[in-house]
Formats: sequence, structure tokens, C-alpha cells
Amino acid sequence: MFNLNIDILILIFEELQYNKSIRNVRNTLYSCLLVNKTWCSVIIPILWKNPWSSKKSNNNVIISHLSNEAKKILRNQIKNGKNASIILQRPLYNYVSFCKYLDFYHLDELLFRYTRKIERSKQCFIADEIWKLFINKNSKFTHLKITSCNYDQIFLIPGAEHCFSELKVLEYYSRDNQKLLEWLAKISKSIKKFEVYEWNSEIKNLIEAQNNLNSIVLHKLDDKLDSYSLKILTKHNLISLHIKSCFNLNKHLSLPNLKFLTFESISTENLVIIIECTKGYLTEISINEFIGKNNRYIKSIYQNCPNLRYLKLPLIDDEVSELEILLTKCKCLVELFIIETYYGQNRLLGWDELLEILAKSSPTSLFKFKFYFKYVVSRLETFKLFLDNWKGRHPMLLQTNIYDEDFLTLIKKYIDEGIVKSHNNIRVGLVYFEWIQEYNYNNGYIYTI
Repeated sequence: MFNLNIDILILIFEELQYNKSIRNVRNTLYSCLLVNKTWCSVIIPILWKNPWSSKKSNNNVIISHLSNEAKKILRNQIKNGKNASIILQRPLYNYVSFCKYLDFYHLDELLFRYTRKIERSKQCFIADEIWKLFINKNSKFTHLKITSCNYDQIFLIPGAEHCFSELKVLEYYSRDNQKLLEWLAKISKSIKKFEVYEWNSEIKNLIEAQNNLNSIVLHKLDDKLDSYSLKILTKHNLISLHIKSCFNLNKHLSLPNLKFLTFESISTENLVIIIECTKGYLTEISINEFIGKNNRYIKSIYQNCPNLRYLKLPLIDDEVSELEILLTKCKCLVELFIIETYYGQNRLLGWDELLEILAKSSPTSLFKFKFYFKYVVSRLETFKLFLDNWKGRHPMLLQTNIYDEDFLTLIKKYIDEGIVKSHNNIRVGLVYFEWIQEYNYNNGYIYTI
């Protein structure tokens, strides 16, 4: 029974760490540490899975794991730094052994902070000591973030192959690490999510070597996808695709299982190509900016995405009528994020007409709205009519960039009446919808509605 209780606690706290409805999950977990020794022993490994995620630095605790010889070399930095007692005392747990996330950027910061004032030979010694804390035969990382070429020889450290053989998430923002990428392609076959800055031959080989890849984030894609690149993207059953910028996509691309599609900037022609190469499973489309405009892309969405739940897109006046059709076709839509935009000779977005259509044609599932006004704001009376017509429906979650006192007073009135559940300021740069929790490498994206 005692073991069962621990297992249940582990499940509860594992789920708690991904719960975004709690404002500060880490503080909540820290509070739970004080309950008893059992709770403490369960929560410590969870908190130390990713020691880099906390705003509060864990560097002192990491340094406390070093040998006495290493601490002696660092005695001046320790003596003159904060929390010297933490560094000098023996840690209660081997906290570093619980680490599942390895982040080179934060390691660089840690090394710079503690070794910048000591001689070169001793810097190397300390660096080796720190690396041994993380890379050894007992460590097993699920997440790796590479931000520099300073660690191109980590595969020579004893135990490295064991440490990186079961990676689930790889973020790669470096260059000139050809040997490291070649080594990873040989020993790591289980990456599920891959985020990369630049598309090159070594990256392609590493991606092709994976067996269960389902999510790719590309910051920069080639101007034109060659046949090899198309083969790689088509080979994997991608569920999520996020490209910061791209041009000239090939119509032969095939993404039949795609559910999540995000672009920072894309032409409407390329968006149509992407949507038409899917097979109806898309549930989220998020677009920040279009290069070139035509009405075809909205039509392609409602013709090919019957299960769409989340839609973010810049909108011009000429597209409002097409959006109305989309609202009647996409009956699973939960959230609509409209960014007012202007292109060529098209008139400014007519918010009054748009709000009237939303009140009349929105599916019953839709109750989350984000409106970003760039040029004009809807008339107060029209916005009032929109909220009046929402009466009797699911209470609305509303985000806007409105700061006008009359509008805010009006919205508060409808919050008091229960027509609007909440209203807050929008973050137009938000890529993902915050109602979707962070990527969980075991379960993918988790919706919270």
C-alpha cells in the first residue's frame, strides 16, 4: 500500500507540473516539499528534471556537487558570492542526477560565472568536473538544447552514448557541429520533437534517422525544398509543423496526419499548398503574417479542415464573407484569433460587419475570441450588440488590445452579467494558444478547454 501511495503521488505531481491553470506551478510544488519526507522525495526529482526552467538560478546547488578539489579552486568566487553556505555544504540529494533536460546556454552561463576569474588550465578542470556531473553512465536525457559549438566533443566523454540514446526533444541553434550531428544521428533514434534554426545536410540526415518524429520547428527553410527534403518531411508522420519563414513550397509535399500548423510568415499560395496536402486532421492553424493575399486560403481551410478547433489569422475586409462560410463549415471551432490587417487596395477590416457575422454564424463550440485592432476600433454600439447577441451562449473568453475606458466599462458590465467570463490584454506575438499546455513528450500537446 505504501508503494501504491508513492505511485499515486508521482502521477499527481507529474500532471501538476503541466497544469497552466495554476499561476506558478513550481512555487506550488516547492510548498508541497514541506509536507513530509515522502512528498519531498517524490517532488525533488520532478523539480530537477529541468533545473533551467526556474527564474531562480540553481547554479549554486549544481556547484555544491563538485569535489572538494574543485571547490578549493573556486574558493574566492564562493566566498565572495551569495549563498556560499549552500555551495560548501554537502547536498541532501544528488540533484543533478535527476536532470532530464540539458541546456548548453545555461551551462555556458554557469561556467562563465564561476571560471572567468581563474587561470585557463583551471577553467578546463572545472569545466570537465561540471560535465562529469551531467554526463555519466547513470544519466539519461530526454531534452537537449544546443546553442553553441563549444561542445562539439561531448560525445568523447565516457557515458555520453548512454546519456543521449533516448532523446525525445532536440533544440539545435548552432552551426559547425558536423561531427556532433553525425554522432547523434547514429545513437539517437527516438527524437519526437525537433527544433532547428537552419536546414542543412547534417540536419536532414539526423531528422531522417529518427523513428518516431512527429513535431518539427524550423526557423529558416531553404528557398526551395529539394526532393530529398520532401522525402524526409513526408517520411515522418508529422503531427506538428512550425516554420518561421519559407518560400516556394512544393505541391508534392504530403502531410496526411498533420494536426498543428504554425507559420510566422507565409504566402497565401503556400498556405493553400500545405492545407491541401493534409487529410482533414488539422485542429490548429496559427498564422502571424501573410506575404501576398488571396481569398483561396480561407476556402481551402473550410474545405479541408472539418476538425479545426483553433484558428489565428490576419484578416482583411474582402475576406469577411469567406470567413462567414468557414464559421458554418468548421463546427468544431473553439477559438478564433483575428488580427486586423491591410493589404494593397483592400479596404480596412470592417469590424462592425465582422462582429455581426460572428454573433450570427459562430458554431456553438466557439467561445474564445481574440481581437487585435491595428487601424480602427469597432464602434461601441456594434460591440455592445455583439455581446448582447451572445446572451444565452457559453460565456465568452475575450482578449483584445482595447484600452479605451468606455469599452472596458462596457466589457465589465457583460462580465458582471455572466455573458463574458473574462477579459484581458492580448499578446499579438503569441505563437501558441495559451489554452494548450506545453508539449509533453509522452502525450504530445494537451488541450485544456
